[in-house]
Amino acid sequence: MRQDHNKGGFTLLEILVAMAILSMIIVSVSRLFHQSAVAWDSGIGQAEVTMVGRSLVEFAMNDCVGCIYDKDAPSPSMAGFWVLTNTNPCEKITYVCANGEITRNGELLFKDTVTDAYELKATLDLKFGWLDPVTRAFREGSEPTSARCVVNVERKDKNQSFTKRFTGATVLINRDRYAFEE
Repeated sequence: MRQDHNKGGFTLLEILVAMAILSMIIVSVSRLFHQSAVAWDSGIGQAEVTMVGRSLVEFAMNDCVGCIYDKDAPSPSMAGFWVLTNTNPCEKITYVCANGEITRNGELLFKDTVTDAYELKATLDLKFGWLDPVTRAFREGSEPTSARCVVNVERKDKNQSFTKRFTGATVLINRDRYAFEE
């Protein structure tokens, strides 16, 4: 008696080939998902750096716009300058960048962040001076007409490290007004 071996099923070789192709597809898709997750984390990190840098520059420049310059008073600096505000006729503003913190009049604006996933650090430098009309370069000195703020924000994580520099400049609109006594 003869047996018919052709029953329409898959052979072991066909199943092994199909499983090899399926496993290659799964590995490719999982790599794609991993790369997408890394790109997403990188984008989130860059957005956070941009948000911190822009907000610190904007905050400092808003203060500097109302800066009062008086020839008899010490030149304005990060250590202290007077501003005219809508709510207070004259207010002394002090920025301090030390020990991983940036403060304005003792109020915390930013604190370095260190977690298991990443580190985020920032520095702020605020200078008063004038703009050289010939070279268009910012010069520090007496009788300032403008202010310049430089913020460096650094982010490190397990995949990458990057630093962005943000700058802002403004004209001192109250420069010819007189400062009030403390």
